Amino acid sequence: MSAQLSLLESFAPAATPILMEASAPPPSALPVSPAAARSRRVSVMPKKDTDLPLPPLPRLGTVEENGARVRQIFDGTGHLGSDIAVYNGAFVITTFLYIGAIGGKAWLRPNHIVWMPWADLAPGTSDEQRHSWLRAQPETPKELRFSAPNSRESWRDELIRDILTPMGMVLPRTDVSKNYGGGQHTLADHFAALFDPDLTGDDLVSAIKLWRETYLSAEALARVRLFIRSREAAKERVRVQFPDGSARMLPPGQGSVLERDVVELLAPLKLAEPSVLALADGGKSYSLDDERVLAREKLVINHARLQPDVILMDSGPVFRLVFVEAAATGGPMTRERIEALTEIAVKAGFMPESLRFVTAFKSRSCPVARKLLRQIPVGSYVWYADEPNMLIPFFETETSF
Repeated sequence: MSAQLSLLESFAPAATPILMEASAPPPSALPVSPAAARSRRVSVMPKKDTDLPLPPLPRLGTVEENGARVRQIFDGTGHLGSDIAVYNGAFVITTFLYIGAIGGKAWLRPNHIVWMPWADLAPGTSDEQRHSWLRAQPETPKELRFSAPNSRESWRDELIRDILTPMGMVLPRTDVSKNYGGGQHTLADHFAALFDPDLTGDDLVSAIKLWRETYLSAEALARVRLFIRSREAAKERVRVQFPDGSARMLPPGQGSVLERDVVELLAPLKLAEPSVLALADGGKSYSLDDERVLAREKLVINHARLQPDVILMDSGPVFRLVFVEAAATGGPMTRERIEALTEIAVKAGFMPESLRFVTAFKSRSCPVARKLLRQIPVGSYVWYADEPNMLIPFFETETSF
């Protein structure tokens, strides 16, 4: 962070023009710091974009090539999961590189993106043409533009503000107000270096790995590790470690991976004394041992469509019976299943207030979670494997903000 700050400071204006009231002494007699300037109602003016020297321009890859790198860089972070998001991200990052907005040597403004002609964003474009686009962006016919200029663009509100800037990939300009009409964002040098067309193959893989370890937060790194672990585990049989120390092997697949995360992460984090009553295999069936355990508890679930993927029990001070649906590819816990499982549990002698119903997803950004979230029934919970400490209740409440 200190390196980034010093980088920004090195591009602060060398001379500071001062606007003063008529009764003020001459500028030579009044050395003014920014804080003193504010207290005396003196405005410190930043350099205009056109006053900055033309930046050096890096070699440019195509949007498609940069899109492949975006996918590699963000793989497992929980961001830019769809093809459209990856392409938009690649277009925006390529525009930063196109005008040389790297390390504070130049600054990107909205028109650089929204009026960018598709055909010009290519490796063969001359430095003169790229510098010309940095300085002035003549209005481009609508059919050739990236997006409409007067709308809340997802690339600006979600990509730059909510993803690239918090992750340190884009640096905001600090010497201007938020309403400044010029450029306000620049790529961090370390992030821009990942898009060098000469960086390929194993060298690129190693550079991305080193970059992640150096610049991603501990939380983001944990999410990446979980994603890689899940992806690799899905190719072979999945070993699930139970709270009592025993283990079971499940068939390959994302569903088995998510069930493992429920047992190994959700159960010990959210239950005081957890145990596993039943764990479905890939065919939505329980083992004979599970059937015997359920029969002992008088939990008779005859219909396969009602069977939850995982049934947990908390024998701690506050007893809980938890039904979990691991929505790796299929649907969530539904209102009909909650009512049917409640009826079965009550007949078995369990109190309704001790029952909990959970839908588990891999992450908030995975397509299944985005698609099914609107179907989550009231009276249940949502849990994400890559944010294991968070359990989201979907309950009606009369509490006011």
